Amino acid sequence: MPPPEPGDDELPREKIVVKLADGKARSIRFIASTTYWSADGKPISATEFLARLFGDLSAIIADEDQLRAAWSDPDNRAHFLKQLEDHGYDADRLEDIRQLVDASKSDLFDVLSYVLFTHPPKTRHDRAQDLRDHRMNTFDGEMSDLLLSILKAYEDRGESELATPKLGQFLTARYGSRRRGQGKAR
Repeated sequence: MPPPEPGDDELPREKIVVKLADGKARSIRFIASTTYWSADGKPISATEFLARLFGDLSAIIADEDQLRAAWSDPDNRAHFLKQLEDHGYDADRLEDIRQLVDASKSDLFDVLSYVLFTHPPKTRHDRAQDLRDHRMNTFDGEMSDLLLSILKAYEDRGESELATPKLGQFLTARYGSRRRGQGKAR
């Protein structure tokens, strides 16, 4: 096999098939250099890590509709992510999961949906392109420009760009502070 071209990050990856408690198989990347830890601080295998995540997610999320509801609103998403953190899945662990299921360019929603329901993850680019192709035509002018800039940030940097504080920053950057244009109160 010839050496990869510069910038070619789509190298073949060794996969392991894991069957979880629901009886369905998931493919995960074999990553020899990564160590996973249990809640009590003991090293565990990638398979055990994924099985633990599946069990913890199943205790929080009952079905696809509940996952979608938890994810679709920024404040609900923040609460859900806090629940995951309380179960031991901080931002670093969630990134490990993204790498483990070989979905580094996917939204965390897709990663969790894959773990829970075996739905193949879409990339953020595919999600953004779908919105550009099918939903952006309902907006025009300044609103379209704002939404396209938010969509581009999401595509490039991830779902954290859709958090309530970040959306506020987009609005402030675009339109100035809320106090701009208001007279001083006396």
